[in-house]
Amino acid sequence: MPLQTKALTKCTTGALLALLFGGCGPTPDTTSGPPTLPANFAVRPMFKLRDGRDIQAGTAFSATMDGSAPVLISAMHLFGEAGGLINDLPGSTLPEAIASVGLYDMEYGKPLASAGIELIRDGKATDFSTGDCSPDVVAFAMDSHSGLGVLPLAKSNPTVGARVWAVGREYKDEGADAKLYAGNVSDVKDTAITIDEETPYDGKGFSGGPVVNAQGEVIGTTIGSGSSGGRTHAFLNPVESIRKHLLTAGVH
Repeated sequence: MPLQTKALTKCTTGALLALLFGGCGPTPDTTSGPPTLPANFAVRPMFKLRDGRDIQAGTAFSATMDGSAPVLISAMHLFGEAGGLINDLPGSTLPEAIASVGLYDMEYGKPLASAGIELIRDGKATDFSTGDCSPDVVAFAMDSHSGLGVLPLAKSNPTVGARVWAVGREYKDEGADAKLYAGNVSDVKDTAITIDEETPYDGKGFSGGPVVNAQGEVIGTTIGSGSSGGRTHAFLNPVESIRKHLLTAGVH
């Protein structure tokens, strides 16, 4: 199935890689341990469109913002080439375009829950020629009794050097549960966060998935990946940007 081809290909070249490493920063944290994640926190989404098309791509997760009701969060670019569509769907039309959202384990083997209406109308796929990941977000209403694990959105972006973990699962691995993949924050901008992966992993299927800190807070969502200088990087939509989109959508 076509998963994140657009993001993972375009992130390897162009302006986004030029954003890396503005100078020497703090010594990376290599000792902090990963948080304990609740069961069924990161899930596989199945988006059914009203025109009959299905999008089975990426990763999604349930989160709260300052004690708000939980919302399901993922990436807008899944509603385009990365999700098997010829053209990107406009964010302003997405709430009317989606018929249903089903949520599954990491193998798409077991249905876990469903999500409600799409809340964000100002999201759009990342333009990697500018390196701006900040518009690339979707959010859906969630039933607080859905049974999915929930974590809070961090109040602010992480600092350079912080140890964080992408939550997802490589397709070569077996198992229905998500795994944690460690990295260190190497660059933080309003438009993108760059993570140096401690052990490189195949990021296909990670788009829209959460990246968490040692305190169990979401600090961003995976948008793409790339390599430079012998290192492999993941690029994130920063949590401060995600919070702004949710506020615009009326989530408090």
